[in-house]
Amino acid sequence: AKETANFNLVAPLRLHPGFELDQIRRIDGRDALQLLYTNGINSVSLFEQPLDGQRGLSRHDFREYAVYNKLEQEGVTILAWRDNALSYVLIGNAELSQLMNMSQSISSAR
Repeated sequence: AKETANFNLVAPLRLHPGFELDQIRRIDGRDALQLLYTNGINSVSLFEQPLDGQRGLSRHDFREYAVYNKLEQEGVTILAWRDNALSYVLIGNAELSQLMNMSQSISSAR
């Protein structure tokens, strides 16, 4: 993932609880990367993009790029935050508390 990005991303190999990196996708025409994590049943997408990027993702873009195991997007949770260099968005069919744990592990990896 770090070779694919043109910015200094975090890209952890695992996210608590039990989600492992499954797929890396550079978003065409955008300064952003999507990392898809799965625990074998559910999936979570992590989007990372630099704050100073010229071609970042908009709210509309996340619907297009997010991938879920469920056919319906019922129960989908979105968590967004940023640090001094990057913005992050976690999207998945996990509980908010799980996404909060994942965000803390991402922030501590920075």
